[in-house]
Amino acid sequence: MNECFFTTYSGEKVNIMHPSPDQINIEDIAHSLSLICRYNGHCNKFYSVAEHSVHVSCLAKSSLWGLLHDAPEAYFSDIPRPIKAQFPQIDKYEQRILDAVKKKFHIWGDLPKNVKEVDDRILVNEIEVLMPNQDASELKWSRYKNLDLSGQRWTPKQAEEKFLKRYYEVTGEKNEIRGENRELVRAKLEKNI
Repeated sequence: MNECFFTTYSGEKVNIMHPSPDQINIEDIAHSLSLICRYNGHCNKFYSVAEHSVHVSCLAKSSLWGLLHDAPEAYFSDIPRPIKAQFPQIDKYEQRILDAVKKKFHIWGDLPKNVKEVDDRILVNEIEVLMPNQDASELKWSRYKNLDLSGQRWTPKQAEEKFLKRYYEVTGEKNEIRGENRELVRAKLEKNI
């Protein structure tokens, strides 16, 4: 059996080949996505996958799906679409992570069309602001007229906090990692380093 484990921010060991919902947690996803730059870093300002996910969640009818649609990137990183298309094997492993995420957070079925549409359309807004050397008119989707991404980008810390806040808003779950608990996680991690 092919095993491939790595340790997450919280200290959880995740088996990428055979992930379990028990190995997935929202804090690891929020933290990792807040530190991963969209477009493989080829943009004029740092723009995290977490910030993108919060915007998608706010625009999509399926809010939790919108927030977690890129959750596998917390374990695989953000691989640009053209590159991913050349390596179909990546989709297989990302799907395994997504299946574990779906079970963990009780979201069912395939990615809803409304989330896919928002994810595609927001790309136009992002490219216009973050990648001025790329022609967004080449894309087949229309931009969101009322979505202004030209302001200050979120820092990784802000993105992580806003991602978690959005998660707790959408799910109604009680936030268990704030304040003292968050400091305990950080202290535990620093002790292990």
